[in-house]
Amino acid sequence: MKPSASAKCKKKYNFLSLFSDNRGFTLVEILVVITIMGFMAAMVVPFAGHIGRNQRIRATEARLKEIKTAIIGMDNVYDEQGFPIVRGYVGDLGELPKLYKSTWNIDQSQWVWPPNKVVNDGKGQPRGLWEKPTNGDNWINWKGPYLSLPTDPFPDDAKKFDSDADRELFKKRQNHGKLSDAWGISLLFWKQYVTPGDETTATLWIISEGPDKKSLTNEMFNGSYDEAAAANKDNIVVKITPNQWYRARNIGKEERTREILKALRKAIIGRVGAVDDIGRKNVEGYLGDLGIWPKLYTWAEGNSPGWGWVSGAVYGQPVDLWRQETDPRWKGPYINEPWGKGKDQLIRDAWGNAIKFKMKGTVSEAAYLRVLSDGIDQGNFADDLFIDIHAHEWQEGSLPIMDQKKTQDTEGILERIQKALLGPEAFDASGRRIIGGYLGDLGIWPKLYRWAESNPPGWGWVSGAVYGQPINLWLDEAGAGNGFHWRGPYIPKPANQLKDAWGNPIGFELANDKLFIVSGGPDGDLSKANDNISKVIQKSDWQATRLTVQGWIHNDRPDKKGVTVTISVYHRTKDGVTAEVVATEVYAPGASSVKFNVVANEIICGKRMLVLVDGIQRQVRNIFIGAGGTQSPAEDRLKFYLR
Repeated sequence: MKPSASAKCKKKYNFLSLFSDNRGFTLVEILVVITIMGFMAAMVVPFAGHIGRNQRIRATEARLKEIKTAIIGMDNVYDEQGFPIVRGYVGDLGELPKLYKSTWNIDQSQWVWPPNKVVNDGKGQPRGLWEKPTNGDNWINWKGPYLSLPTDPFPDDAKKFDSDADRELFKKRQNHGKLSDAWGISLLFWKQYVTPGDETTATLWIISEGPDKKSLTNEMFNGSYDEAAAANKDNIVVKITPNQWYRARNIGKEERTREILKALRKAIIGRVGAVDDIGRKNVEGYLGDLGIWPKLYTWAEGNSPGWGWVSGAVYGQPVDLWRQETDPRWKGPYINEPWGKGKDQLIRDAWGNAIKFKMKGTVSEAAYLRVLSDGIDQGNFADDLFIDIHAHEWQEGSLPIMDQKKTQDTEGILERIQKALLGPEAFDASGRRIIGGYLGDLGIWPKLYRWAESNPPGWGWVSGAVYGQPINLWLDEAGAGNGFHWRGPYIPKPANQLKDAWGNPIGFELANDKLFIVSGGPDGDLSKANDNISKVIQKSDWQATRLTVQGWIHNDRPDKKGVTVTISVYHRTKDGVTAEVVATEVYAPGASSVKFNVVANEIICGKRMLVLVDGIQRQVRNIFIGAGGTQSPAEDRLKFYLR
């Protein structure tokens, strides 16, 4: 017999009720569940702890690498010559950071850092990585911060330790302002020396005590760090060796700095042993051009920041080696303009540090100029690199060697101009100079011209006592004729103007029947006569006030008849346009000789034209009038023949 539907439903209800009644777990069931959960916990918890340990190790390794980079920069970075580049703290200051020890101030609840408490017992911190100390001479090169101010990653983990009873644990966990690892324990910094006390041999150890957080003994800091020691096996360590920070920073840089100093010397005074074409000592560069020590400048802040000239024995920068000076003698730039802007635009050595320039004395009376690099350590005088440029290398007495040479050369230039005007030094039988050149040929003072930037630009004649240039010494000019002709050029055409050995225009001035030919000398200033170099040509040098031209006429005509002839002398010009003449008539008897005399109250020295006209023929003779009124040929050799 089949069960009824109600019976089936009742049975189903009873099955579900097995799981919905209020009966509790038995003790056995509870123990079984606890046991299973214990096994699971034993399996999972150690694995979860292992993951946390690795993360902390990786975080600590990254932190130590960050600190190393802050100290010496990135690994495997090289300059264009293949030398390793050291940056960071060491790159700027040239030394490993000092390790400062702090003390806990209970009242302020913070670490206090005495400025001079430098230690090497593992308890110091490289505070200079994030804060610029106020003591020490080398901090001017500090360009940090290289790290951000450290903060405590676990600010509450030290609260359970009393600062007196658990002093060491408290110090290791109270890390605001201290570098710490991923477990919240202060990092240890220790320097190990090959030569005690010699910072250049120091290796810097940066140590995390690792997962076991065990303290290292003080004895360790008196010897070598043993990475294999049991207490150190789980330590996480980074070390910076001398090869990484000192030698890497200085490989080749001392020699390169020497080359920089040599180049600066060349820019200031020129090549060693340089001579000119005739074997005289040559001074080149800035001193050769300007003949004065370069001024030294320092950067001044304020409302108008900029470079200001300083006098005396103050270190400065010779800005005028690359910056345009108003002095016309400046032929720079003598060096490439240094990189940087404002106060950072400095001439630097191979370490990137400013080269110092110091003058012993004043700009006008300095004994020497020192060009100095502080060398590797940027502070210890023992490794400084420098050159000295002494006054006697470019001066003789109070006058620069180049100014002495240029004075001699300018005197030579003025002599050549004088010869262009008066002719070469030739003398007649009486020992008087025979005049030639521009003045002897044209018989007038040369016009003086000045260049005008007009439209169009060109040379314009100036009158009066204004300095100008006698351009007709090289440019053709119409003469008065009859012996007064331009026979130039009397001097090679200059590039633009006649200049002295300093490259400054020579001044020409006409005043009181004198032509002044003037160089401004070393200072280039024509208005300051103290060092000017000059020549003066007076009118009496090329013009005689009175002269009687004498000679003979020989009448050799076959008919033996006497004849009256006219003797003319073209003796001067009128404003350079018309030749003026004096003449006299002379009767020459037949078959005889007669002496003639032509009186000129004023005659231009030089090659003059003498003309005889007898009605049939015209004869011309050239005579040379010497300075002081002499003639050549002399009267007994100055002859006309009538045939």
